[in-house]
Amino acid sequence: MNIKRRVAIGAGILILVFTMVLGLHSALVLYRSTHNSFEPAAATSGSQYRTFENLTERVEGSVVNVLTEQTAASSARFDPFWEFFADNRSHMETKEKNLGSGFIVSSSGYILTNSHIVENASRIRVKLNDSRILDAVVVGSDPKSDLAVLKIGADNLPVLRFAPSNSIKVGEWVAAFGNPFGLDRTVTAGIISAKGRSTDTGLALIQTDAAINPGNSGGPLVNLRGEVVGINTNVNGPGRNLGGFGFAIPSDAAQRIYSELKKSGGTKRGWIGVRIQEITPGMARNSRPPEGKGALITELAPDGPAVKAGLQPGDIIIQYNHKYVRTPREFTAAVMDTRIGTSIPLRVVRDGREFVFNVLVGERPSSIAERFYSPGASDRGSLGITVENVTPEIQKYFHLSSREGVIVVEVAQGSSAEDGGVEPGDVIHQINRLPVHGANDLITALHDMGDESTVLLGIERHGSRLYLALQLE
Repeated sequence: MNIKRRVAIGAGILILVFTMVLGLHSALVLYRSTHNSFEPAAATSGSQYRTFENLTERVEGSVVNVLTEQTAASSARFDPFWEFFADNRSHMETKEKNLGSGFIVSSSGYILTNSHIVENASRIRVKLNDSRILDAVVVGSDPKSDLAVLKIGADNLPVLRFAPSNSIKVGEWVAAFGNPFGLDRTVTAGIISAKGRSTDTGLALIQTDAAINPGNSGGPLVNLRGEVVGINTNVNGPGRNLGGFGFAIPSDAAQRIYSELKKSGGTKRGWIGVRIQEITPGMARNSRPPEGKGALITELAPDGPAVKAGLQPGDIIIQYNHKYVRTPREFTAAVMDTRIGTSIPLRVVRDGREFVFNVLVGERPSSIAERFYSPGASDRGSLGITVENVTPEIQKYFHLSSREGVIVVEVAQGSSAEDGGVEPGDVIHQINRLPVHGANDLITALHDMGDESTVLLGIERHGSRLYLALQLE
């Protein structure tokens, strides 16, 4: 074999070895990066709770089972057999048993859970982590937020501490504790999927992909330091599929409600006396709020805090207590969570200009509808509607409390009015913030618009007021 051939073979072997070494190194780097990417952030930090094992040991001693019984009429009364024993049938009863979760917030025996777990319960018992089962009493319950406080006769109990829920971030690791389907001492892990989810509770909930199943309700959602950032709740109701995610009541709201329930057995929520709605793109073009966000005032309680502060229908609330308002529900949650008697600055847009009003937050009444005004709600023009003045007969037929405005009797298909959401039966009481007393006012206002292409209608529908933005044809 000549020298040139030996050199060529040697070079080839070196290249092959180098390629194999490089490939192994790349594979190792890929393996490490792939496996490390699924480890919790706290695993590489200086936190005391480096693993979920340590976290579970820290938390599970404070998590409890809530066992309830409800007395219900026996289904035997529907059995033909019992028809023969009519006298006995009326005395037949059964006891329905339910399971839920909770956690200890005071070493003297106070427990936080969901109100729906203990609602209408004839007997409530709590099973502790050491297997003791103790009778419990309801100190206070708030169905609106789905929170309740229980008390058991025990001392020196392990408690969980709260962390500020406004400090958590989307993507942060959390763990949900509870007793789903009656399975004791269950922990599931996931991340914060979203914050500020709006629901009928009026609270801006935390969304997580940590599994929260029936029985988990009332248990704690904790960060990797073992601090409570939320209280698990089943907002969709029993038997509904949550689609792989769950919700939790933020700890900030839960702490406030817990303190009120413990002190007085009930809760008080903030209220300023406004009805609001979302801002459509058409309204944003017409009123020009910052970034098209905010909440539009459609109606005011006649003696409410907002009226006293100088707010008006048509104002767009863009800031509440120096924080931007993104959605109406977010605004409502912020007001409800404000301490009664607090003076809060509201920044609004009115006729394209910004104003600040200081509103003294009052107590939310039990019946909101009673506190608001309830006034009554031709020619077919460029809007595509036919209207009539409100006659005494129309007022009586539609149960209107006023003859102000005009009533929509027909909406043309494909018209600006139909696209903007106008419906037959709507009562138009404003156009571009000008009052409408009759059909002539509507026609005059449309004639005087000039080159404007957006019409802002203030209407009444089924006793509630709202605004609609229409684009002229």
